[in-house]
Amino acid sequence: MHKQLRIWIFIVLLLGIAGACSPLQIGGLFSAQPTAAPTEEIMAAVTADQHSIDQPTATPLPLEPTAQPAVIEPENIAGLQIYKTATLNNPYKVKWSQDSQVLGAVTADGLMLLNGETLEMLSNVQVLSPYILVDYSPDKGWMALTVDGTSLEIREIATGNLVRSLALTSQFNGGSFSADGSMLVLASTDLIEAQIWNADSGAFIKSLSGFETAAPVYSASFAEDNSHLIWVSRAHVQLQDIPSGILGNSFSHEDFVGGYAMSPDGNFLATATSGMISENYHPFVRIWNPTEGVEVATLLVENSVPYNVTFSPNSRLLAASDSTRLVLWETSGFSQIAVFNSQAEAFNAVAFSPNGKTLATSSSDGNLTLWKVMK
Repeated sequence: MHKQLRIWIFIVLLLGIAGACSPLQIGGLFSAQPTAAPTEEIMAAVTADQHSIDQPTATPLPLEPTAQPAVIEPENIAGLQIYKTATLNNPYKVKWSQDSQVLGAVTADGLMLLNGETLEMLSNVQVLSPYILVDYSPDKGWMALTVDGTSLEIREIATGNLVRSLALTSQFNGGSFSADGSMLVLASTDLIEAQIWNADSGAFIKSLSGFETAAPVYSASFAEDNSHLIWVSRAHVQLQDIPSGILGNSFSHEDFVGGYAMSPDGNFLATATSGMISENYHPFVRIWNPTEGVEVATLLVENSVPYNVTFSPNSRLLAASDSTRLVLWETSGFSQIAVFNSQAEAFNAVAFSPNGKTLATSSSDGNLTLWKVMK
């Protein structure tokens, strides 16, 4: 089933989940860290996408004491190696703070924030029924929760304390924080409309509409530049300028869209899907010029439609996970320049740190891994 479609189908299933989750154990290169104790009985049922993922076959290499991380570039990609690994309970979504110091991870147990360099646990919150995790912001240390899709609370990840409640006027079926955590977008259930809120003040900013689709809207999320909204509905993707509300070009596909991302420089839109290539049905990542609305490249992958695609902060690299492989392309000509294979299950999340010096991956065998190029 398509990933975006699953995002809110699980709401009904998760509302029936009750009871506490077992504590998380951090393993690998350091000792377990104590978790922050919630001050209230709020924590919510995790909106887990149970996509399986896997850990790369590479092993950590011994590092010189004076070695320093370099920005990951096409020219040094051969030096990309595993730097640190933590063992969690099925981590499947990772997100960096804008200063690259904090890495957030959603797991089968809940939500945690970790030191982006050492993977030391900073906060760990169990998310229990009847609450559902909508999204989280490592920068703010906040999580957005709902119990029914008609109300939304922003709470501290470390303590569970209520920061504020939003005075919603309609039901929503998904939402996400902007990269810096300052805004929150909620996709309406009844209307093809996205409501944007100021997360700091709780004030309503504006509604965006105009996206046309015969299928349900699966997602309305912020692009990496925080100034565009990305609409996704089955095989249909479209960008919308947030300040002006002007809709951009529409991008159609033969089949469901999996992962998608806009490059930070705004030059490329990547959409993962599948379709006919030389009379064969094949998964691939399609690269578009969002301004001109034309296809730039089609990047074939082997195992399955990637559900995670991400550009590096300088837009020079594209990374994607197609089940058991982590694949990287350079964006000057979109040639494949690196592949890391997993012997176990599959990668399920990929994210570059904003400073470009770390690539984080998670996998269904429980590994959260940091990759670096050391110089």
